[in-house]
Amino acid sequence: MSVAQYLDDTFADKIPHSIQSLLESESARLRQRNESLSAEMAQERQMAADAHEQAISQLQSFYDTVKTSVFQSVPSDRDLRSHLTPLSHDSVFADSTKSQFAALQTLAKAYQVLSRTRKVLVAEQKIADGSKNGLDLYNELLPDEKALKVFAGSSVPIIAALANQGLEKFDKSIRAKLQTDYAQQLRRCLEQANWPKQESKATLSSDPEFARLVQTLMSIEPPIEMADKEPSPLVVFDLLAEPLNVRFQFHFEGSRDTNRDDRPEWAFNHFLSVIDENYDFLAGSVQAILSRFGNRSAVHELISALLPPVRRKLRSMFPNVMHSPPLLSHLIYETTTFDDQLSERYYFTPYGRDTWRGVAGDLLSNSSWFEAWLNSEKVASFERYTEIIESKDAFNIDWESVEQSETKPTKSAINLKDLIEGVTERYSPLRSAYQRLRFLLNIQIELLDKYYSRLKDSIDAFDSMASSSLVRSIGGGPDTTSVVTGLNGLERLCRIYGSLDYISQALQAWGQDLFFLEIWEDISKRTSRLDSKVRQAVSDTSANVPTSESQEGTLFDETVASYEALKKRVQLTINSVLKKEMRSSMQDYVRSSQWKLDQAPASGQVSSRLAHPVKTLSADLSFLAKFYSPIDFVPVCRQFTSDISRYLWDYVLNANQFNAFGAMQLSNDISEVWTSLNLPRDKSYRRLDQASTVLNQDGDLQSLQEDPAISDLNTNEIYGLLQRRQR
Repeated sequence: MSVAQYLDDTFADKIPHSIQSLLESESARLRQRNESLSAEMAQERQMAADAHEQAISQLQSFYDTVKTSVFQSVPSDRDLRSHLTPLSHDSVFADSTKSQFAALQTLAKAYQVLSRTRKVLVAEQKIADGSKNGLDLYNELLPDEKALKVFAGSSVPIIAALANQGLEKFDKSIRAKLQTDYAQQLRRCLEQANWPKQESKATLSSDPEFARLVQTLMSIEPPIEMADKEPSPLVVFDLLAEPLNVRFQFHFEGSRDTNRDDRPEWAFNHFLSVIDENYDFLAGSVQAILSRFGNRSAVHELISALLPPVRRKLRSMFPNVMHSPPLLSHLIYETTTFDDQLSERYYFTPYGRDTWRGVAGDLLSNSSWFEAWLNSEKVASFERYTEIIESKDAFNIDWESVEQSETKPTKSAINLKDLIEGVTERYSPLRSAYQRLRFLLNIQIELLDKYYSRLKDSIDAFDSMASSSLVRSIGGGPDTTSVVTGLNGLERLCRIYGSLDYISQALQAWGQDLFFLEIWEDISKRTSRLDSKVRQAVSDTSANVPTSESQEGTLFDETVASYEALKKRVQLTINSVLKKEMRSSMQDYVRSSQWKLDQAPASGQVSSRLAHPVKTLSADLSFLAKFYSPIDFVPVCRQFTSDISRYLWDYVLNANQFNAFGAMQLSNDISEVWTSLNLPRDKSYRRLDQASTVLNQDGDLQSLQEDPAISDLNTNEIYGLLQRRQR
């Protein structure tokens, strides 16, 4: 008997009825749940099958779309992604479809490139056998050329290479052939009209064939984006320039007397004459046709076509003159002048360019040639500087070169300024900011620094002589006193000061000049690209070169600062010499004057020993007043007024006893000094005048303190003066 049977026999009758019912109910629920799960699983299997069929349908639809359209047009990445979007969610095919995307797009592009290139080859054959008009075929292929240019920019190397091959085939087999055919027709038309003779212009202006050929050739010109960085001349203007260039070559590139290395201006003048002779024809009839093809100037196009032989001539001339500074300088000067003529007379700029560096810029783009010219100009400029400095009157004050209201310069300062400005004139036509900066640093700033050093040596020598003049007191050395004192000393110092001031003023004016501001701006935008030659020149000179685009200043700020600092030092020395002159000339007056007089001096009567210092100091101040501008003389005069006032206070007022008559005499002397020397009657004068009043009055300290007539004196000063008063 089995265990189950045993359990049923033993316990069946003993199980409560309620438990039995519960078990039957649970069993029924489990059977129902099993049936429900089976139904759900069947539904899921059906949904999966439906999704599978839908994905296949979507993929088939996408394939059909691609099959019918992708090889007829070129879908972009965005277009293909839009086709793939429906497959990108809940599809077992999404990942595999996307993985084929790049290959599909490359295949489509390759098909397009080959298809359009084949059209070019077919058109070439039709032109060759004459079965269809070449110009019509050319116009039909323009959309294909445009598409191939797009493909040429592909990041896929094989697509870019195939597209470039197609473009090259189109350009050489279609466009170039058409240009050759129509160019021959236009050349015959020009020959029949006897171009470029004067009468040919009227003939061509009224010739419809000429207009048709020009228009046709313009229509098959390559788009500007296909041209070189320096656009090639248009075919029409190359043809117009042919006989003109032959004439130029005959006169200026052969063995004719007109081909001279020392007369480049002859070639330039000939060039300008040709443009002037044909200007009306170009600006009229030719321009009317050209205007249909965009904003191009017929005059500018002919200039572009005529410039290549000019450049060729200059390249052949340069090696011949580069070792002759006068000829080299003349060549560059005439070339930059020619560039200016083209810019100013005809507003010339090559088509498609915002700026033009000029023929001179083309020539000097050869770095070794530029360095040769720069060095040549530097040698010439420094030789001229040496002539200026070594001239006998180099540091003579030039009293007539400026207005009386200006501080007077020396002849060397005037000549140096002219030299610097002459250098600027020679390189200012250059369009290159780098080349301009090299001239500024290697020539102009070096000259300015060299002149500064010469002036610094001069003031150093003056100070040294002023110190050595004391050697006499210890028994040795030559007497240099007369060189560094009096009018001799002042004039020597004024020569230095006038030189510094004149150049400093020029530097400040140059710093604000538009030309130098443009250099500053250009360099500030390329500070990270300055080469070692520029950086070395900056470190060796006082030039102020911007280190960032936001930096403010001028190219001459550091140089001006150096000149101004040395000028201030010289001014202090002038003040010192003038002060010493005052003290020296006043010694006899201070030592010998008596201030206890027996009778009152006559009105205006001055001490007899005052005449010499007044005469000496009047001569010194008159010289300085003539030398300085009024504005510059004011601080000099004020400082001298302060010095002489302090001297009289210390060595007259504080060193003597005064009776009333002596005080009156002092008042007369003070008035005489200020009147004769034309000194400002400022506080320094008022203090001395009020001091003589205190000495001349009988009031006590309290009453004098309250007297408004002596308001510039303090209590201690009044008290000290009262101690000097004797009754």
